[in-house]
Amino acid sequence: MLTNKDIRVEGSNLIINGEKHPLDPAVESLTKRANIVQGKFSALYTKLDAIEALEKTASGNPILITGAAAAYAMSNIMTIEPSQSGSGDPSPTNVRPISGISTASVQTTDGTDTNTASITLGQTVYGGSVNFKTGEVTVTHGYVKVSDLTWQSQESTYGKFYSIVPNLKYVDDEVTAISDIYVGYSNATKPQNVQGIYVGPVAQQYQAIKVYDAAYSSTSDLNAWKAARANNGFCYELATPTTLTLTPAELELLKGNNTITGNGANITITYIGR
Repeated sequence: MLTNKDIRVEGSNLIINGEKHPLDPAVESLTKRANIVQGKFSALYTKLDAIEALEKTASGNPILITGAAAAYAMSNIMTIEPSQSGSGDPSPTNVRPISGISTASVQTTDGTDTNTASITLGQTVYGGSVNFKTGEVTVTHGYVKVSDLTWQSQESTYGKFYSIVPNLKYVDDEVTAISDIYVGYSNATKPQNVQGIYVGPVAQQYQAIKVYDAAYSSTSDLNAWKAARANNGFCYELATPTTLTLTPAELELLKGNNTITGNGANITITYIGR
């Protein structure tokens, strides 16, 4: 029985058990073409391996990278977190406004030239991430004012007023909502008769923002409280993040050194370097 070692091709001959048999010219041509194609694939894989070896990732804001190729970033993702101005515990006498961004922007500079990539979000995003390469935006936070919600009162030493909020994230031992005038607590750590907010369940099936305000400590104060705090707001985590699909905006890096900054929290960028 012949084996694969008994049959082989050498030049224009087919060797069978050591005997040479001239190949048909057409077969010889196909063999040469196959060898050429195989050689091209080998070269391509070698180039891909070289590119992969040069692929680098950096994270931060700002980011300083050296030895970059003048090419578009392979990936460019920026996170967004709620920004609260001022310092100290928020209170009615120490208002700390909460802000997000309506345009996501990253830029790179080498000290002389600057490249920028921007995506208009179509709304204010308070938390989430922006993928500049694909245009996909993940929204993880919402924002509402007191006047946006329907409020009810309850006899409680933790929160006198509450409002059920759709898609509100609730984790018993996590702070999932903040305010411009109240300290945020988790449901597990909420204090009694102390000014602040927390997220907690209502009727075992809904999630609500609950408020205790020392200046309006009676359930009968609900309407007065709503009028006084109408323009104050809450930023909260979404139970289920939402996704926006927008037009991509790729960032072209400069050859050599790049200082990359953005108007979000953190940037993670993958690029070709040396």
